[in-house]
Amino acid sequence: MTLTWESRNAATLDIQPGIGSVTPVASGSRQVTPASSVTYEVTATGPGGKISDTLRITVNDPPPAAAAAPRGGPSVAPPPALNLTAQQLFDRDMQPINFDYDKSDIREDQKGKLQTATAYMKANPNVRITIEGNTDERGSEEYNLALGDRRANAVKQYLAAQGIAETRLSSVSYGEERPACTTQTEDCFQQNRRAAFRINP
Repeated sequence: MTLTWESRNAATLDIQPGIGSVTPVASGSRQVTPASSVTYEVTATGPGGKISDTLRITVNDPPPAAAAAPRGGPSVAPPPALNLTAQQLFDRDMQPINFDYDKSDIREDQKGKLQTATAYMKANPNVRITIEGNTDERGSEEYNLALGDRRANAVKQYLAAQGIAETRLSSVSYGEERPACTTQTEDCFQQNRRAAFRINP
C-alpha cells in the first residue's frame, strides 16, 4: 500500500501512527503495510497554523486459499511485494539512517525509516541484523570510528526501545572506511553520515 501526500505552503508534515515527519513536504509517498485496519492522520504545519486530515485503510482477512484460486480458473497475480526476494524486501524496508555532522542522535526526519525497519523486524522474527556505523572523511580515523560506533548504537537502542530483542541486533563501526559517495560535496558527506543495515546469515 502506498500513502501519497501533497501540500502547499506547509513547513512540516507529520503522519501518524508510526510514520512521523516526512520529507519532502510538498509531495511524496511512503510504502505502508498495516497488519490491521488503521486511520492515518496527516498534520501540516505552516505560517497559517496547523491543519489535519485523515485516511482510513481497511485491511480484510484474506480468503481461503481454495477460494482464491479455483481449479481451472484464471490465475491471479500476487501483490508486488510477493515478487520481491527476501533481500529486496530487506533493502526496501531497512534503509540507511542519516545523521547530522558530528552527531549521533536520531533526527526527527529519520524516525519514519526506523518505524518501517521496526515493522520489518517484527514481521520477520527470525531475522538478525548488523547495524553499521559510518562517517564522512572529516576528522581523525580514531574519532570517526568512535562516532560511527555511537551512531550504530543509537539506532540499536531505538529499535530495542520499539520492542526488538537486542539479541537480534549487532553493531559495528567502519568510521570513514566505507563511503557511499566519494565526491567532496556536502551532499556526498551527508550520504556517508549513516547507519546502514546488513542481514546476518
